[in-house]
Amino acid sequence: MSDPGVGDSLGARLYQEELARHARDQNAIIAADTGTGKTLISAMVALFLVPKVPLVDQQRAFLEENTPFKVRGYSGAMGVDYWDKTAWTKEFMGVDILVMTPQIFLNILRHAHWSIDRVSIIVFDEIHNCKGKSPEALIMMEHYHTIPNGLPRPKILGLTASPIFNPKKPVAALAEIEKLTDCKVYVVKAHTEDLAKHTFQAEDMIVDYPPTPSIFPRYPVVSLWVELTMTRLLPDFTLFPGKPKDTMSGNRGGPWFTTLENRYNTTRKALGPFGADLFVYVHVFTALETIKKDLLPIFTDRPDPDAEKRSHLDDLYEILAKHEHRLLTSHELLSEEWLSPKLLRLRELLLKQDSTSFRGIIFTYERQIATTLSLMFPRLGIPGVRAGPIVGHGLHACSVPEILGMKGMPFKTQDKVVADFRMGGLNLIIATSVAEEGLDFPLCSFVCRFDPPRTLPQYIQSRGRARMAGSTFVIMLEEGPSKERETVEALQVGEIRAKTMYGSNMDREDDEVELDENTPKDDGLEGRFIVEKTGASLTPAGSISLLNNLCSLIPRDDHTRSLQPVYETDPVTFRTTNRLPPALPIPREDLLFVSDPFCRTKKAAKRNAAFKAVLRLYELGVFDDFLLPIRREKGDTAEDIDGKPPVDVTGIVPMMDVLVHDPWGDMWRESSPIYVHQLALSDRKGRMGLVCGNRLMPFDGYMTALKQEVHVRLEKGVMLELEPEVRQQQLALMDSFMKIGIKAAITRRGLTNRSAVFLVPLDSSGQPDWDEIEHCVYTPSSTDWRAVDLSGKSDVFVSLLSQGGISKFVACRPDLNVTECIEADAHLAKYVASLAKFGRTISEDDTVLQCRPIFSITSTEFRDPARQKPGILSDTDVFIPQSVCQWLNLDEDRLRWFSSLPPLFHLLSSVYRARLLHSRLGVPELDLDRTIEALTIPQACASFNNQRLETLGDSFLKVATTIHVLNKFPHKHEGQLTSLRQNSVCNRYLLGRGHAQNLVSFMNIEPNSQSRWRITPVSTKYINSRSFVERVIPRRSVQDCMEALLGVAWLSGGDKAGLRVGTRLGLCFGGTVPWAERYPKVELAFSSSSPFPPLEENLGYTFKDKSLLVEALTHPSFVSGSASYQRLEFLGDAVLDLVTVEHFFHLYPNATSGKLTRARARCVCNSTLSALGTKKLEIHKAMFCDAISLVAAANKTARMFNSMDFTQVIDNIWRLDAPKALGDMVEALIGAVFVDSGWNYNIVKDVVIRLFKEVLDYIHPDMPLDPTSEFMIWVAKHGCTQARYRKASSSEKVEPWKDQVFVTIHGIDVGPPGSIQPKTSPVLARAEASVSARKLLEDPMSEFFFEKLCTCSAEEKKQGAEVYQAAVDVVTDEGDLNPETVEGFAISAQDQLLREYVAPTVTTEDQEERTEWVHAIL
Repeated sequence: MSDPGVGDSLGARLYQEELARHARDQNAIIAADTGTGKTLISAMVALFLVPKVPLVDQQRAFLEENTPFKVRGYSGAMGVDYWDKTAWTKEFMGVDILVMTPQIFLNILRHAHWSIDRVSIIVFDEIHNCKGKSPEALIMMEHYHTIPNGLPRPKILGLTASPIFNPKKPVAALAEIEKLTDCKVYVVKAHTEDLAKHTFQAEDMIVDYPPTPSIFPRYPVVSLWVELTMTRLLPDFTLFPGKPKDTMSGNRGGPWFTTLENRYNTTRKALGPFGADLFVYVHVFTALETIKKDLLPIFTDRPDPDAEKRSHLDDLYEILAKHEHRLLTSHELLSEEWLSPKLLRLRELLLKQDSTSFRGIIFTYERQIATTLSLMFPRLGIPGVRAGPIVGHGLHACSVPEILGMKGMPFKTQDKVVADFRMGGLNLIIATSVAEEGLDFPLCSFVCRFDPPRTLPQYIQSRGRARMAGSTFVIMLEEGPSKERETVEALQVGEIRAKTMYGSNMDREDDEVELDENTPKDDGLEGRFIVEKTGASLTPAGSISLLNNLCSLIPRDDHTRSLQPVYETDPVTFRTTNRLPPALPIPREDLLFVSDPFCRTKKAAKRNAAFKAVLRLYELGVFDDFLLPIRREKGDTAEDIDGKPPVDVTGIVPMMDVLVHDPWGDMWRESSPIYVHQLALSDRKGRMGLVCGNRLMPFDGYMTALKQEVHVRLEKGVMLELEPEVRQQQLALMDSFMKIGIKAAITRRGLTNRSAVFLVPLDSSGQPDWDEIEHCVYTPSSTDWRAVDLSGKSDVFVSLLSQGGISKFVACRPDLNVTECIEADAHLAKYVASLAKFGRTISEDDTVLQCRPIFSITSTEFRDPARQKPGILSDTDVFIPQSVCQWLNLDEDRLRWFSSLPPLFHLLSSVYRARLLHSRLGVPELDLDRTIEALTIPQACASFNNQRLETLGDSFLKVATTIHVLNKFPHKHEGQLTSLRQNSVCNRYLLGRGHAQNLVSFMNIEPNSQSRWRITPVSTKYINSRSFVERVIPRRSVQDCMEALLGVAWLSGGDKAGLRVGTRLGLCFGGTVPWAERYPKVELAFSSSSPFPPLEENLGYTFKDKSLLVEALTHPSFVSGSASYQRLEFLGDAVLDLVTVEHFFHLYPNATSGKLTRARARCVCNSTLSALGTKKLEIHKAMFCDAISLVAAANKTARMFNSMDFTQVIDNIWRLDAPKALGDMVEALIGAVFVDSGWNYNIVKDVVIRLFKEVLDYIHPDMPLDPTSEFMIWVAKHGCTQARYRKASSSEKVEPWKDQVFVTIHGIDVGPPGSIQPKTSPVLARAEASVSARKLLEDPMSEFFFEKLCTCSAEEKKQGAEVYQAAVDVVTDEGDLNPETVEGFAISAQDQLLREYVAPTVTTEDQEERTEWVHAIL
């Protein structure tokens, strides 16, 4: 904070402590000049309301730096308008001081997000604004003064330079503000000397100037203004249309020209004819450029509908060009004969200032004077002055100061100008009233009121800017008596008189107190409506903004004008008619509201009409119980469609330590039961069984082992009774048998820990065959060959002494020489040499055994049994001396049994968890295999995972939620529905619901890995008699499994099963009743004829309710008839999504999730839909539309698509750009068919398949990616984390519709940009930029060669891969990723890479490597 009035030390001074004592003792208004440190006084207390948005960050930073409290600022840019009660409650409970504008706090109170009695203290900065219907006044009237007596109220502290606006009636003004704010005004009285010591107050300097002459003889007679008006180009109703009443009343140019003419005259009087012409040039040029942007394209085959406009534009540009040199030549000084006396007098004052230490502010009332004067300063011949404008935000902001004209200035541009002023880039600010209040400016040596102050706060605040010692405060007045001079004199006297009144107990007779005309009357609360359920309140004063907010959320395209309420007021009776946009989906009779008769003012009548509209819309459910059009868009506080609070997921870490259901239990515990399950595998001989600590349910199914489909039959478990004294011994015996088999058949390293499940031979009674187990364990191998018959085809297995490799004996080979066999086998020779070191030699007479090695299971085969070899024996024999061999107590059947354990255990674990989940959800009819697939996450590295089902389930989730929200809120428009649905389908929501259902406990995470084969009970835990094991699962797996289970349900039983599963999972599906039963068809009393028979014929469906067909073809610009297509398009979009995904899911069973998504995207993108709509349905001929530009664009698009076949459309889809309305109407027709058919999915599916036949026949998952996706995946493969798309900001150009998109690598723009042409999508520009950039990045001879440009270190690439999983499930809710940031680009690219290459079935070594690589990223 650079406020020198606070001094070098921010410790409270004596005068500040004096004022703070008043604030602590009672409600108080602190009246002190600018620069006296009022903010520090307020920091000794608490909630801070500032009048303007730029002050939010300024005061927040000051309070944060100078107090120990937790401070946070809030502005509309944060989206706070849509925050719900949960969000605001979290803010109020977690912050000590909240800094915001009064309007935000008023909205909080009106929507009942917080109550005023729960605030300890409210600080009103610039409390003199608390008057009339200001937000400050409404806070006090509607909420503070309505608190019943006896209940707690917040303390009020007001800060102001002067609480009195009207110095002529100070007693009445003071009484008014003290009554409204429930405060007493105080000034410094006891420590005035301390105040004088630390502050400087400049003396007033009244500077007179002569009146502006009516004629400037040396200025060109034919000025720009004269030529524009003489040629009748201004006013021009072709370019700037006015209302009929304007011409009838003699107003020749309509409101646009009238405003321009008034501003011209004001600027001429203030600056002279040159300044007035310069203002007109800038303003007209900017307006013409905007009009030029909106002209329709010219077609050679038909007349130009904008020909007249183009002609007028050319004429106006020609006139502007004539005057351009005179007005815009910056190096020539302006002639004094071209300047007003007022401006010349200002120039004289500035020439007298010391340029070395000069810093000043010039205050004026009107924006165009501030901006025009700043443009003129370089030509005024004042050395050392660097001037810039700062004006208010206004309704239409422009971020380029040179072309501001009458427009406002965005907050960011204001901040930049103020920063330049602080840093010395500028030393003179020409400002409107926006610079009077609060903004943190440095010390100024010169302050000039170019336009004199009108109120006491203006006078005191602007003078307070001149705080440098010896500074000058100038008030410029026209010579001679005037109203302005009387006002200034009254302000000077009134300031002195007011200060004597503050804090005193003056006797005020009631008849002396005449309240100002803006004083709030009791009727301020007339008609106040309170929602009983929530306490939200509505008054006429707040109704207009609520309606505007609602209508601003209606989606609209480039061809639709702003959809806002239209108010028409009778000039005599003030009766006001409020017409709502026809695009609102409400009864047509509720689009018109008329104010009550005998309203006192036009404003009151307008508010009354808006108040009636909001009340009716609340009854229709358009506004919720908090009187909001939508709830908070997203986040951990968002409620779902049904109002259920969210599950808090903030504490869930990216990699979760979880407990997963364990099928085996821990039989090593003394108290645990033991169960034996008879097991039968096809082509496996012998009686074998599984022994574990849980009773498994019977299973009859199939698995893949040794390249064969193996039938598995598991019997229900039977209790195994073991005597307590031998229990551990017998368990150890079975464990040893298990380890022998695993080491022989699976991994030569064997198991070190105790096993949680045993595969053992069974006797005829179904109990473990202890004799066989003991024989194998106690006699696992031997070198005594006497008991072994080697003469025939005996089933003998051998291994080298102290070696793990196992081979099957084939034959004795006496014909072979031992030495030659050893020399021929390098591995055997090395082994024999090692024996020789210990004195053991091989006899020349030793028998040679011909053996066939047993395959060991590789890591790849272990992970995916589908890739195992077809048998257990090698095709190549080995020859081994008998004396270095031992025979093993094994047979081939036992080896085959044990070789089947990895897929068997994985299968039984998956079946166990899937069945538990079926029982938990109450849906046993779900397909078991599909459920297992849905619960298997990619990190398990199985031959399948849940990603394909997740893609299908995501589409069903969207449809089911869409249908519910559409029917639950029949009068909400698409913008509201989209927000509601988003809260109920986003990743954070699914994560919360899945977490609440403990879905992680059913997931299959265990990778079939030899090094980490998790069949040991070291981490087994028991909860409610069920066994669990500890696992680590990625957070994102929860939402993926949620959607995958919905995909299983949809495949298993359609909407009936899908709704049941979704409802059990806590999703917003509206219950379990199928759609057709829940929303029965309405039988029509009559059948109307079709308005478009060819369209219905081409669609392949005849509508029963023709109004649905009309609605589906009605554009939002159509001012009569039904509501627009947007709600039906909202439904049709979701249905089309499901139909296409399901189609490709069944047609391409091996396609990855990413490829399914890409195929669907090509099907449902706007270009494809528009081609279908124009080529097959001729929608462009049938739509109801009042936007001429859309009609022209649609016809042009139809001609383009009719010259192409569908293969050309799909191949060039990224290059084509069609009006969005065409695609929207196709989706709306699909939605209309769904509704008209009684919510029959099969009917609408048949319609879509027929309509999309040519498209579906051509599109396949392996089609090339669009250039943007290809480029992003290419960057992700190379591991670069510093890439993004950069769009040239429209603030950098006068022509915003010619923006450009660049590819940026490590901050360097690569190659030529893609251009965004009028009415085209930035997506096309992004694709063009990607194509050109990739060519350069791949070219070793280019200066942009990727290897030269990318400086990401290996460590950075590794870190980027590690944080991917942590970031992607937090960020990747729909619409969240912004590829114009390096973070958004990196996450989007890696997500596409993951979806592209993680396949459910890997059939080639190359794909295996890709899967492993992507798995490493995770």
